[in-house]
Amino acid sequence: MELREEAAKRLNSPLNERDLSNILTHFEQAQKSLADLVISKEYCVAKYESAKLISSLEMILYLVNKSYVRLGSRRIPEEIEKMRELPDGFLDHYRLLIDADTLSSIKKNATSLMRCTKEKIEEIKHRLKNKKRLDSQALIGTYEEIYSDWRNKMKLAAKTNNKYISFMTAASCQRFYDEMREEYEGESIDLMKHSDINDLRRSARVFDEAIEEYRSLCDENIEVKEYKTIEDFDEDYPT
Repeated sequence: MELREEAAKRLNSPLNERDLSNILTHFEQAQKSLADLVISKEYCVAKYESAKLISSLEMILYLVNKSYVRLGSRRIPEEIEKMRELPDGFLDHYRLLIDADTLSSIKKNATSLMRCTKEKIEEIKHRLKNKKRLDSQALIGTYEEIYSDWRNKMKLAAKTNNKYISFMTAASCQRFYDEMREEYEGESIDLMKHSDINDLRRSARVFDEAIEEYRSLCDENIEVKEYKTIEDFDEDYPT
């Protein structure tokens, strides 16, 4: 009886962080299935992985809609079609993936299905996350590290025309910006969108512009040190 009451309570409550954690777990499983089917050269393998992917995404939709399988597994598509909250375009790609009879159509529709589901999850994250305001304490150390480490690598890459250093440095910094966006308020910084692997000097300029954009997310007027090297930075921030 207590288990039923607890289940009913959870189903009748709004989406919360616990629900989001479960949603992300299923999405990670779907991502693995997508990776396996995309690299597969065999139709049978891709079709099998697409079934695993569909199952994971179905569970996500039951979680999003605070529901459960009521009519049995054979009627899951029928239940999903009636759900209140679905990713845009989900039903079309869902049906097409079920019906897919070629390797290319499996890959195409599985990718589209994952893409629209990811957009829905990002929307849910935005609704649920209580993000903090980026203040001077959060900004100073991170800005100084970006300036003294990643910025210098971008300058070096431009000077020596080293595409690998430029590309990997920009990607590392992009990951940092993405992680900060998860925790703090403010617009996202899309460094990779404007980087140019064939013009490393331009990529270095874009990197500098992104640093200043990051700094501007803090509405406090603060003085930030700009270290010439990561060694200078380490002297003030010993580990």
